[in-house]
Amino acid sequence: MKIAVASENEIVTGHFGHCINFNIFEAENNQIIKSESIDNPGHKPGYLPVFLSERGVNVIISGGMGQGAIDIFNAKNIEVITGAAGNAKTAANNYLQGKLVSTGSVCHEHQHHDECGEHTKKATVNKEKCVGCGQCIAVCPVEAISLNNGVATVSDACVTCGACVHTCPVEAISL
Repeated sequence: MKIAVASENEIVTGHFGHCINFNIFEAENNQIIKSESIDNPGHKPGYLPVFLSERGVNVIISGGMGQGAIDIFNAKNIEVITGAAGNAKTAANNYLQGKLVSTGSVCHEHQHHDECGEHTKKATVNKEKCVGCGQCIAVCPVEAISLNNGVATVSDACVTCGACVHTCPVEAISL
C-alpha cells in the first residue's frame, strides 16, 4: 500500500493542490517500510490525482481538498482522507492504525478560481471550433467526454477538472 500525504515539507498541508511536496509512505502489514518525498509538479486542474495514481498511490491524506480532485481520486479508487493535520509520517501511521478518518473537509473557496474550474457545472464545447481530434477524451480522468458526429460532447459525469481545456489544441473547450 502507498499513502501520499500532501505536505509542507514534513507537515500536512491545509490545501492539497498547493502543497510543496508529497510524502509517500509504502506500508506492509500496517507498518511503514519505505518513504520518499516528491515535489509537487504544479497545480494544474485534474493533473495531481492522475500524477499520484500513476505512482501507485492507494490513499491520499490532506488538510483540505477541492471536490473536483476528490471526485477524480474516487474515480481512480484512491481513498481520500481530509481534515488531517500535524506531522505527515504521524498522519500516515495513524491511518494505518485506524486512528485517522476523513472529516470530509472540502475546499469551496478558492483564490485561484480562474485555474481550478470548480465553479461551473461542466466543461462546454464550442461545436464550431471542435475538430474531433479526441485528445480531450484521452485526458479526461472520469471518461466524461465522447465524440458525437465528430464533435466532443461532455456528459454530466464531468468534474470540471479542466484537463480537457488545457489539452484542446484548438481551444474549443471551456469551463
